[in-house]
Amino acid sequence: MLERLRVAIIDDHPLFREGWSTLLRGAKALEVVGEGGSAEDAVRIAREVSPDIVLLDVRMPGGGVEAARSIARVCPVAKMIIAHRVRIRAGRRAGPRGGG
Repeated sequence: MLERLRVAIIDDHPLFREGWSTLLRGAKALEVVGEGGSAEDAVRIAREVSPDIVLLDVRMPGGGVEAARSIARVCPVAKMIIAHRVRIRAGRRAGPRGGG
């Protein structure tokens, strides 16, 4: 049997975390082993469960880059994917349009 990759999801936006968690839980090769919303959570989870992969938001309380440095020290085997949500400004500038 193939061993599943253990993934931790760290993002300060619960909806984003839940979305990734739902998506990844559906993958047979992955197991979500932790979720958190801050750099402190990320380091604690890395220390406690030693995930194979940490999906880490770059902008969150405590800072994603700082969390990555700490995770590298406490769990050197973890691979990190550092993400940043892209904001679509064009849509906000366009404003609503009425039909007619």
